[in-house]
Amino acid sequence: MDVNAVLGDVRAEWMKEKSSWRPLETDKMVELKEAFDGNNDKHMHGEEILEQMEKRISDIKTLELNKNSHSLKFSEKLAVLLQRMSQIERILFNDMWVGRKIPEIHPALSLFAQALLDKDRLTVLDLSDNAVNPDGSTNIAPLLSVCTSLKELYLNNTGVGPAGGKTIGEALLACYHHGVKTNKPFRLEKFILGRSRLEVDGCVAVSEAFCHIRTLREIRINNNGIFTDAFVDFARAVAHNPNLEIIDVSDNHVKTRGGLAIAQALPQCKKLRMFLASDTGLKDRAGVKIVEALADTSINTLSLAYNDMGPKVRDAMLSVLQGKPIQYVDVQGNYFGRSGYESIFSSLSCNGPNEEEADIESDEEDQSDDETEYDDVITPPVMVEQQQQQQQ
Repeated sequence: MDVNAVLGDVRAEWMKEKSSWRPLETDKMVELKEAFDGNNDKHMHGEEILEQMEKRISDIKTLELNKNSHSLKFSEKLAVLLQRMSQIERILFNDMWVGRKIPEIHPALSLFAQALLDKDRLTVLDLSDNAVNPDGSTNIAPLLSVCTSLKELYLNNTGVGPAGGKTIGEALLACYHHGVKTNKPFRLEKFILGRSRLEVDGCVAVSEAFCHIRTLREIRINNNGIFTDAFVDFARAVAHNPNLEIIDVSDNHVKTRGGLAIAQALPQCKKLRMFLASDTGLKDRAGVKIVEALADTSINTLSLAYNDMGPKVRDAMLSVLQGKPIQYVDVQGNYFGRSGYESIFSSLSCNGPNEEEADIESDEEDQSDDETEYDDVITPPVMVEQQQQQQQ
């Protein structure tokens, strides 16, 4: 599922508020006059934007400068204004530097982070679809380390890599400790960091932070090249966040070990309504366990497409999900056969991919399931704390 599509309605509502602001013009190169090269008709006058913004400086709560191309000179002036925005709550800067190079983007990130350091009302930060990369992650880390008011962090498609993911995870953990120290609890609720090459080190680092924060409602780390071992750490993070409603781990190497670990954690998430794990190599053994683990959740959207799963998983779905308010299921690309595929939608009365376009495999099972005995124990947080008290 497209994260930006999911966010669309929310952003539309934010921008209807009187306290929101965006430039009157979009989709142009934003430069200051001294940077113009004579082709002024191709540029938006940066001074005009800054002047418009300054007129509203005292009451702007939502600032949207997305899907545009802002110069470093403009960003420098913008950072000065950000320092004066005492009421700012939402920064929507996704896809902000179209066509710009790193020497313009990374210094701007640093300037914005510094300008927002003392903004104790900031709840939403979106830097998605920008070339943040590992070095840019370091530039925004000072802000992420102290912004205890932050509720939603969007860094989708930012290329942070494993090093940048580690930096972000460590910054979020530092913010948790900062909140404890200052008696301002850090209650992050949404973490969106897909398509950014988190890999193992990045996943382990953010999972460690999540184990401490414990207030997540939505985690999306899809398409990050994360391998199965790291999903053991991620499963512990899931177990420590019982308010989770949405989990997306699609297009990663979850496989059997990671799937079994996540299955241990899911019963802790009674409010879980969306679980997306397509193209993750689960196969039958992990697939069955995950479906069974959804029994006591509030699941209504499930994606397990392209996981080489067979009739065992299909039968588990028909048994476990029966009677639940299922709205959407995607299980194409598995060995369910057409009759098995149709039985799921007729029994659960839910929507799914268009049957004529869906990739429906035969019902011949893949016999290469992983039978390795894994000893990973995903202990719920209450039990962890009890064990620690007994040891003291």
